Amino acid sequence: MARNGRRRLSRLFMELLILAVLFPGRSFANLMLLSLSSVGSSRSGRSVSCGTAPGLIGRQKRLCRKYSHAVPSIMDGANKALGECRAQFSQERWNCSTRGGTQTFESFLGKGTRETAFIYAITSAAVVHAITQSCSAGNLTDCSCGRVTGDSDTLPARGSDLEGWKWGGCSDDIVFGMEFSKRFVDAADSRGRKKRSRNIRSMMNLHNNEVGRKAIQEQMSVKCRCHGVSGSCAVKTCWKTLPSFKRVGDFLKKKYMTSVPILRKTRRRLRRKQKMQRKVPIGDDELVFLEKSPNFCKSDKKRGIFGTRGRECNRTSTGPDSCNLLCCGRGYNTQVVRFVERCGCKFVWCCYVKCNTCETIIDKHTCK
Repeated sequence: MARNGRRRLSRLFMELLILAVLFPGRSFANLMLLSLSSVGSSRSGRSVSCGTAPGLIGRQKRLCRKYSHAVPSIMDGANKALGECRAQFSQERWNCSTRGGTQTFESFLGKGTRETAFIYAITSAAVVHAITQSCSAGNLTDCSCGRVTGDSDTLPARGSDLEGWKWGGCSDDIVFGMEFSKRFVDAADSRGRKKRSRNIRSMMNLHNNEVGRKAIQEQMSVKCRCHGVSGSCAVKTCWKTLPSFKRVGDFLKKKYMTSVPILRKTRRRLRRKQKMQRKVPIGDDELVFLEKSPNFCKSDKKRGIFGTRGRECNRTSTGPDSCNLLCCGRGYNTQVVRFVERCGCKFVWCCYVKCNTCETIIDKHTCK
């Protein structure tokens, strides 16, 4: 029983990262926030031992000690993931809301839905993004510029003659970011040495984590700058650079829309739920999920669902933010809102600013 409790706690490490960012005022989240943001860091002015940080298993504690300066970057990644999740789903029935607190959000993440699949993927991608940015900025002592080839699965050594400067520019160290994310984020779900010993939820989590990491890798781009007399390109300096995280979010949102349901019973590998497609291998760029998404129209606080009542909708839209779709056919209320603000401001010599008063009246529609 104790072992199962520790396994569950470590498996929820991704959720704890998110909860610590969202609810810094709660004692539950404060423990994780403190352990992540202050281990080996001078930000908080405190020191917490990696061995006593809650929610970490042995493998994560060892990485925490070895790469202590990377821990604040993990927190930055978790913050980035939640922001992008909210941006991607801001106009849909499920809007990545966490207003119910830590317990309800943890309950929601405990289900193997396509929404959970997206959260795992976007968080894994965000850790890669944040770690890689810190490497390029020189904030981490264990990495610097990336290798030219980028096809090695080992961590690049600092000062190596394979560093990006030899190529002609400081490439983002995607190799270190990918490897660190894989070893740290996947640790809880990869504890079974053989796939046969892992449960289906762990396999789902690991697959979606990898989809998130590869979303970063596949969208790396090459930037070049010319050097020469009179604008000539006698010498060209090129380097590999990370995509914007919004671009990563857009990519994973498309994968969310085409995510694949999988069987609960598995034979060493994930299999599609649809009987006619079970022999078709699941791609390494496909998100997978176990359970059908709940009904987000109605409030169910125990499951971390708050419905769409009171959400603002667009009466003229035909997309997911339309009043017809967002309000689930319940109709909507219309409120006339009057805005008064300063406008047409001009500087008058000397010395004040003169403005006009503008009034704007708009219709605000909210779901019943």
